[in-house]
Amino acid sequence: MAGVYGVGKTTICNFLASSLGYVAVSASALIKQRRGETTWDDVKRTSDISTNQDHLIQAVHDLQNTNQKNILDGHFALLDNAGKILTVDINVFLALNIDAVLLIEDQPAEILARLNLRDSASWELYVLENLVIAEREGALRFHRESGIPIAIFQRDELQEIVKFISDLESSNKR
Repeated sequence: MAGVYGVGKTTICNFLASSLGYVAVSASALIKQRRGETTWDDVKRTSDISTNQDHLIQAVHDLQNTNQKNILDGHFALLDNAGKILTVDINVFLALNIDAVLLIEDQPAEILARLNLRDSASWELYVLENLVIAEREGALRFHRESGIPIAIFQRDELQEIVKFISDLESSNKR
């Protein structure tokens, strides 16, 4: 499950976990658990992105060995510690050995309103607009280069998301 900060990934992951028997896991929580600390601030500016991604890969591999169905909440684009948008290296996603990408989108102004209510820091609309573009470009590039299925949904399309996952599970059983 990919999308910018505040788009609703965690809410959707939790819904899917309760509806379909998945375990919802957050990339940031896995990284924090493995590192023993966070390397990002209130507006998600992140330092040491490369090491964080190495920790994420190892944590996801550990989860994959548990034989449970996991849904990972993460990003294709991040803010570095200077506030510059960086697309996560495609090799990270290849190493994660994921089955599909569900990209969740919403209007940047709606995301901005949620983030400014949720976070103690203020966000700028232009940053979110550019993050939405970078997130989509990163997800589509991964799909093109890997052949891994992708579906793009608006945050309120829960039934469509459930159908996509159910169809994906059915095709994987064949």
